[in-house]
Amino acid sequence: ANYPRIMGAVGGEKPFPNPTLFVRGSKSDYIQDADLQLIKQLFPKAKLETVDGAGHWVHADKPKELFEILKNFL
Repeated sequence: ANYPRIMGAVGGEKPFPNPTLFVRGSKSDYIQDADLQLIKQLFPKAKLETVDGAGHWVHADKPKELFEILKNFL
């Protein structure tokens, strides 16, 4: 019932000031390079990692690679 809402643009009243990790798979189009400007506006300390060979479900496609990225970030 809320599919249109969750597929809408992300917004906010003020930027989130803490470090934030975004992870995308190279085979996924959910986070595109064109999105980076908005991501940086909303999350100024954002870090983006791309996992080669993974689709949208990075945790299922490349769990070891995702674990390393998360471990290094945390």
